[in-house]
Amino acid sequence: LLEAIVALFVVSAVVIATVIAMAASQRIATRAEESVALLNLVRGQIETIHQSPFKVNPTEYPPVPNVPVGWAVTFTADDPGPTYFYADGTPLTNVVQRIAVTAKGDFSEMKVTFYKVRMP
Repeated sequence: LLEAIVALFVVSAVVIATVIAMAASQRIATRAEESVALLNLVRGQIETIHQSPFKVNPTEYPPVPNVPVGWAVTFTADDPGPTYFYADGTPLTNVVQRIAVTAKGDFSEMKVTFYKVRMP
């Protein structure tokens, strides 16, 4: 009887450890899937902005389509560069935009910064 109780205890411990490991593995897989989805959303927004003509007002860039419900993709832009001048002395501002794209999911957030240059 004592041996049966010990065997039952050992088997129970193995089963509990297996269930805990599987649950942790599932959480890791879910977060990895979310990270891939966030990366795809960020890449999509960057590609959408790259394909758009340069906008002096960066809020006019189109948003990426098909964002899952409850998730968000936002972007901000500023002009970190100096003012440039044409040969005739006319100033040209907002030549370089530093654009930060942020995607937020259920568990994590991803932010990527890139630059867009206005060509004269």
